[in-house]
Amino acid sequence: MRIAKFLEAHDWLDAGLELLRVRGIGGVRVDPLCRRVGVTKGSFYHYFANRTAFREQLIERWREITMPQPEQVAALARRGSLEDRIRAMLDHIREHDLGRYDLAMRTWAKEDTQARQAVEAVDRVRLSATSRMFEADGWAREAALERARILFYYIAGRYEVEGRAPTPEEGARVAQMLARTEGGCG
Repeated sequence: MRIAKFLEAHDWLDAGLELLRVRGIGGVRVDPLCRRVGVTKGSFYHYFANRTAFREQLIERWREITMPQPEQVAALARRGSLEDRIRAMLDHIREHDLGRYDLAMRTWAKEDTQARQAVEAVDRVRLSATSRMFEADGWAREAALERARILFYYIAGRYEVEGRAPTPEEGARVAQMLARTEGGCG
């Protein structure tokens, strides 16, 4: 006797994000999705009116997974030194593999307005949260934003070039370097 799979919309969307990561947006089609989750097309159309609706919700699912949440930012701000906060942030990104879909989303965003707007919105929140971390340690707004960008680009570059987040050792070195206060604080 075959046991029926009971899927939720997020199961479809998570499978879609994996297809996006592996095949790009062109590979995110109904048939490959059905094969990936092991059910028929009827189940897909139970949750999504069409591929366009699926893509819209796919963008929202990515945003939900990767957008820093206020409680996460607040918890990070309560950590010890700036170096500790940077390390904790890098650990969180690595432990949850938060950048795994970013390259695929950025590639899709080059040709899709909704995807581009979502990427820009997530990037603004990420940079703002990271910049506030530096500002809380006494860095002037512009200097804090520049350090936040360096950290942001470092993380994005690791994912794009190496397909992974920084290791704990790499993160510790970067945290130590960015937490140094000589020459820019104030």
